[in-house]
Amino acid sequence: MKYSFRCFSTTRKLLLKCVIICHVLTCFYMTSSEEALAAPEPEFSQSDLQEQVLIGLIQGQVTSMNKEDLEAYMGQLHPDSPIYDHYRITMGQLFAVYDLATEIKRVEVLSIDTDYAVLRVRMTKRKIGGRARFRDAYVDALWVYRRHSDLWLLWLTSNLHSKPLTSKTGG
Repeated sequence: MKYSFRCFSTTRKLLLKCVIICHVLTCFYMTSSEEALAAPEPEFSQSDLQEQVLIGLIQGQVTSMNKEDLEAYMGQLHPDSPIYDHYRITMGQLFAVYDLATEIKRVEVLSIDTDYAVLRVRMTKRKIGGRARFRDAYVDALWVYRRHSDLWLLWLTSNLHSKPLTSKTGG
């Protein structure tokens, strides 16, 4: 599913920064495995506990989507995120029109530091009801979390790849 940046009510400068961040993250995490192995070790260690917390947050986000609970979904987004207002509108419309089943296929924690965490999320989205047409899809995305007080909250998402669901991609 593609989202338009035109719905944001923020300044162009902030939008440009978000686009640049998504582009940089996409380019960085799509490097070859040799480049990834040659990269220096991260400055901060990735504890198993933090990884489990972040994976649990993604599972909670997907649960709130499957239950179509907009308030629970929005409660997991960073209030200062550039996607906050856009997602409130988009997810509200999505919940009103479709009954979708989202299933996590794989989550990889790519990076964690004191303020941000980047995860690669692979999921399927299937229509199980609703009045409009929807093409079931396999989505490969980056989800960026940012700390808010002591909590990790979703800051930004960027789809790396989305394709129609087939028996090969649907798992």
